[in-house]
Amino acid sequence: MNNDTVNDENDSSPVLDRSFLQEIFALAGAEPEAFLVEMIDCYLEATPNLIEAIQNAIADSDLNALQRAAHTLKSNSVSVGACGLANYCQQLEAIDKSDSIKSQAKVLLQEMEIQYLETKEALLIERQRYQP
Repeated sequence: MNNDTVNDENDSSPVLDRSFLQEIFALAGAEPEAFLVEMIDCYLEATPNLIEAIQNAIADSDLNALQRAAHTLKSNSVSVGACGLANYCQQLEAIDKSDSIKSQAKVLLQEMEIQYLETKEALLIERQRYQP
């Protein structure tokens, strides 16, 4: 296993690609550790709200709200190297019919929630590494 990635045991896609965090660290300037810790904290604070917005959009069969929340979470996830979670968001964002929301999205949502727990655990470990 590459030291720059943390993989899900059941999947070959990385839960967390550390190279994203390392690149941010290199570009952060003064106090890069504090910047990364704050970035991880912001991500971990915002993500449950976005997952809830996705859940609500699926329950309401609201395709626009689903795509908006999935797109935002995808962008946020990529910024911290949460590539596996970003992949699930991309799949949710690509759903194009309201009648498909409940069938396709519910399965993706369940898998995404598991992926988020793994991502959160990996980010908390990274947070400890960068804690000033």
